[in-house]
Amino acid sequence: QFLTPIPQDKVQEFRRKHDIPHDAVVLVTIARLFMLKGHDYIIESARELSKRFGNVIWLFVGDGNLADQYKEQIQNLGLTDRFRFTGLIPPDQVPLAIQASDILVHCSLREGLARTLPQAMLCSRPAISFDVDGAREVVNETTGRLIEAKDVPQLIEACAELIEDK
Repeated sequence: QFLTPIPQDKVQEFRRKHDIPHDAVVLVTIARLFMLKGHDYIIESARELSKRFGNVIWLFVGDGNLADQYKEQIQNLGLTDRFRFTGLIPPDQVPLAIQASDILVHCSLREGLARTLPQAMLCSRPAISFDVDGAREVVNETTGRLIEAKDVPQLIEACAELIEDK
């Protein structure tokens, strides 16, 4: 499923469903909205990145007990219009979510090998990941960017570099 290109009409339909402009650069995170998954680092990086890039949208795919907390945090930062939440989607829709996005951002603090990293690569999308556990087995200078865990300035720079590099 991840190797098969999804027709552009389905990709555009997904983006419309989630109110993502056709010219937006989409940074997708696929993970439970839960402790240790790193959404708070992504939200923190969005404060700076949203100032630099007017066309970036963050897409959170997944659900969890921290959803309301993250939505409130995003609202308090004035970034509600830059974030989209899909909630839990069926596994067969994950390739569509990735192919409707441009860059996978994975900031989990503990993960054997996050399946979303190779999934993004199968969809020809670069991945930015914290350098934890098995991430370095698949993320390198060719496939994306590996950064120090919890390092928001590094996260900002890695995201900015890939946003600017079509």
